[in-house]
Parts: sequence; structure tokens; C-alpha cells
Amino acid sequence: MKTQKNKSPRAKLLAALFKKAAQQGINQKDLRENIAQQVNSKRLSKSSLQEIVKVIDHITGGKQTRPRKYAPGIAGLKYEIKDLAMTRWGDEWEGSLNKFCKGFGVDRYQFLNIAIGKVVKKRLVELSRKAAESAEKLNIE
Repeated sequence: MKTQKNKSPRAKLLAALFKKAAQQGINQKDLRENIAQQVNSKRLSKSSLQEIVKVIDHITGGKQTRPRKYAPGIAGLKYEIKDLAMTRWGDEWEGSLNKFCKGFGVDRYQFLNIAIGKVVKKRLVELSRKAAESAEKLNIE
């Protein structure tokens, strides 16, 4: 049985890269000379961890992330809650949202903090999902 030495994170990542490349049918020579050069403009031996991850993403089809619609942080959260409320309540969204937020101990939606905002958003999403399901049931029957 082989004993493994403690590999550095970089060595482990390179091993994973070569394994993924082999699964995709890419030999190490092409990976080193062509693909890594195209993605990072440098050799794998000189690449950082993030650059190695970019090469892995490139050969496996990349990360399938969707672009963010809202800014991170409390401002984006409030904007997302506002959009959910506008969808749910229409033109009367602000008064209805403020009444909804009072149930969570906040007088106005502008006064939400991150913790309470996440709970409010989660509840609005649940209510929207339930409304969509019930509307779908009505259309089916």
C-alpha cells in the first residue's frame, strides 16, 4: 500500500485538473501547451490556484452561474423584497409590505436589517410559490 505524503493544495488541484482532463480525453501535453496557455496566458507551473481553477472550469464546460440581478448586501436585499412585493401586491405594494413587515417587528420595510430581511424574503417567496401552485391547480381543473 502506498503512503501518501501531505500534498499541498496546489498539487491536489493540479492532480484534479489532470484527472478531469483525462476524463475529457485531453492529454497532458495538449493541456499544458495549448489549453492552459489560452486560458491563463502562462504555464501551469507558474499559475496560481485561481488560475488552475479557471482551466478546470474551461475543460469541464465552466461554472454555470447565473448573473446576479441584485447587488449583494442589504441594499440588494431590500430591492429584491421590493420587487417581490410589487409582484404580489401591485400598485399598493408599499403599504402592504409595511404591514407585512410589522408582523416581523419592523415598522417599515426600509428599516429591515439583514437577518429580518432574509426571513421576510423567504416568506414572500413561499407565499408567491403557493399562489402560483394554487393558480395552476385552478387552471388544470
